[in-house]
Amino acid sequence: MTTALALLIPALLGAPRPPRAAPPPLPLPPASAAEREARLDAYLGFLHGAPPAEAWRALGPEAVPSLARVARRAGEAPSRRAAAVRGLSFLGGAEARAVALALCADAAQPFSVRAAALEAAGRLLAPAELSAALRPVLAGAPRLADRAVAAEVLAARDPVAACGAVRAQQGREAEADRPAFGRALSRCAAGGR
Repeated sequence: MTTALALLIPALLGAPRPPRAAPPPLPLPPASAAEREARLDAYLGFLHGAPPAEAWRALGPEAVPSLARVARRAGEAPSRRAAAVRGLSFLGGAEARAVALALCADAAQPFSVRAAALEAAGRLLAPAELSAALRPVLAGAPRLADRAVAAEVLAARDPVAACGAVRAQQGREAEADRPAFGRALSRCAAGGR
């Protein structure tokens, strides 16, 4: 048996491997404003999953005003508004940051919109600015889910500075609500904090 294994293992290690699939091509920038708007409409309407960051970036900074308009429009479906905020977070810039900060601060926003804004802030803001924007949400948002998302974003982005505050907030929560902070605390543990 050992002779068979001794012959089999080198044969398997030397066996040709199947070729690797080529990475998918990056999306091309839209050829026209009409094509950009059509892509925006399609991206905002995704029902399952979300367009990758590269797809949003391919739209270019010209897409920011349209996305900001959708994100701010209270009459728009929350799923479309949340997608617009996500898109803004990959395009960046002053207007994207302003929209994310305004929606982070507004407790009246639907959960999906505010959660997308909290996550966008994690991509758009420097750690100190992120902490200033999200710690009030962590400590004072009326909705548990908002506090939990703020905790997760803070723990992911700046665990050294945030994990103490995340643990303190979890300790202030009702016993039944503490599991909502599990993902944030897992990030703290993974970061050694």
